[in-house]
Amino acid sequence: MAERIVVHIGDSKTGSTALQVALRQAARDENLLFPGEALNHNGLARALSRRKLSHLFEPRFRAVWDEISASSAQIAALSAELFQAVPPSDLLRAIEMFWPAPRPPMSFHAYCRPHISRLVAMYSERIKVGKPVGTIDAYAARICRGRRLDYAPRFAEWERVFAPHFHLRPYPARGDVVADFFAQALPGVPPPAGGERLNATLTAAQVSLLQRVPSLAQSMNITHPLSSQTHRLICMKLRQSGVGASSPLPRMSADLVRRVQNRFAEDARKMDRYFFGGTLFQNALRDAVASDQQDEMEPLRRSDIDKFDTMARAILEEAHGDPQGHHNRAQEELRRVLP
Repeated sequence: MAERIVVHIGDSKTGSTALQVALRQAARDENLLFPGEALNHNGLARALSRRKLSHLFEPRFRAVWDEISASSAQIAALSAELFQAVPPSDLLRAIEMFWPAPRPPMSFHAYCRPHISRLVAMYSERIKVGKPVGTIDAYAARICRGRRLDYAPRFAEWERVFAPHFHLRPYPARGDVVADFFAQALPGVPPPAGGERLNATLTAAQVSLLQRVPSLAQSMNITHPLSSQTHRLICMKLRQSGVGASSPLPRMSADLVRRVQNRFAEDARKMDRYFFGGTLFQNALRDAVASDQQDEMEPLRRSDIDKFDTMARAILEEAHGDPQGHHNRAQEELRRVLP
């Protein structure tokens, strides 16, 4: 049996994809087990949080335990950013039900990204998969009305359930979660060489180009909804082309920045007080730059727009004319980026 179990629970948009790729690669070493064959263990979180998947709750947890109990690795690592949507008491109950005692020592690790940076990254993610979100100001206004970025109550509950084995760290300033996680949670296990940031936040120019896709599809008389896979493939090709890569990240107007600052000021204060010390999250919220305070984005060249349109039209034509063939080819191309 593995000597200890390390569970990474997210949050999303804190380098989880890059970390999961690194853990899968590092698990080639006999000292580290990363159970299963999928990129991550979000299947466990889905089985806990989605009623229609409740029949998979027991078999999925038992399958992971069977691998851990049969392993001679020093460490078993799990990673599922979707655990952020699971009440920690539900996860504890699943562990107690299906991972029989005596269990190896367990630790639970999470990263948290400052509020405005996380909001921009969430907006970017929705653009990548083709969800109609409108402007970043409209999206930010919706986030302010909800509780998704109220970090402190959620992490306080994880702390209550799993203390002293719960560890929360701020998203590293340079975004290198892989190096930080291996140093903090997996000392002695070397991170794989040549890691890169995956699924990074889109620039403002890239967002502008990707928002052209619905009108391009309409001009081609494509009326059926496009799959998230088609949108991801277009996004991947855009990144590979380098078009718009030097543009700044999307930024809200000054009015929306102030609204977000007011909405999450108390949560930032609590995060700093109870988890991080100092004023890290408060400073990040205070120092946010609005769109009218930044240098004007250099307009996209017509040649770059034409290049994007040609690429996107080719993908849309394939998706419309040969849906199954497109699905298979898109899946294969995306796998090369996310093994």
